[in-house]
Amino acid sequence: MIFHSAIQPIYFLLPLLGFIIGLLGSVLGGGGGFFFLPILTLVLNVPTSTAVTTSLVATMPICIAGTISHYHKNNVNLQIAVLFALSGIVGNFVGVGIVNWMDTYQLGLAFGIYSVLMATQIAIKTWKEKKYKAVGKALPPEWFSAQ
Repeated sequence: MIFHSAIQPIYFLLPLLGFIIGLLGSVLGGGGGFFFLPILTLVLNVPTSTAVTTSLVATMPICIAGTISHYHKNNVNLQIAVLFALSGIVGNFVGVGIVNWMDTYQLGLAFGIYSVLMATQIAIKTWKEKKYKAVGKALPPEWFSAQ
């Protein structure tokens, strides 16, 4: 059975939003899941648990396309990729188990905390980089290692 619903005006913006998320996901090195959740929950009022699952499904093809593009440019370290993929798969199963114990409020709160922590880390890194450039110093070598 196919579910039919009234067409909402926001539906016409979804392809544009998908394009922008795919572009940002490729440029920033992710699948765009970080952008999907706020759009689905805040703009489309999708329940958080449904938004997380929808984001995972929508992000996978974007990740695959980005990976193929970067692989052709020799930008992929296969050893690290396999390690991350296997760890990510295990983490996914653990995460789904945790999410099943959480209600929508707790899940939204957890994502909000995660977002604030990521934004803080990016702001600190940007501030340090600007500080080094202002005094004309080169960034230390450890700056480019695993951070």
